[in-house]
Amino acid sequence: LFRSCQCSENAKHNVQWRMKYMEWERQQTYAMEAGERRGIRKVAAQMLQLGKNSTDDIVRCTGLSVEEVHNIATELQDAHQP
Repeated sequence: LFRSCQCSENAKHNVQWRMKYMEWERQQTYAMEAGERRGIRKVAAQMLQLGKNSTDDIVRCTGLSVEEVHNIATELQDAHQP
């Protein structure tokens, strides 16, 4: 227990360690946000493929902009052309 506390105290005073930790934490946050964004785009694409939802419905459900939904629709059309 003493060693664990001592390591924690040393880390508090180690600027280089703190900077590396902050960078790691920033990267983790970025990765989570990027994954969330991909998931939202995937849901929008699935809604477009169903053909039962208006662009406004997709915008409301996903939080994407109208332009982003149109871009996804274009990507889907391009993917299905020979």
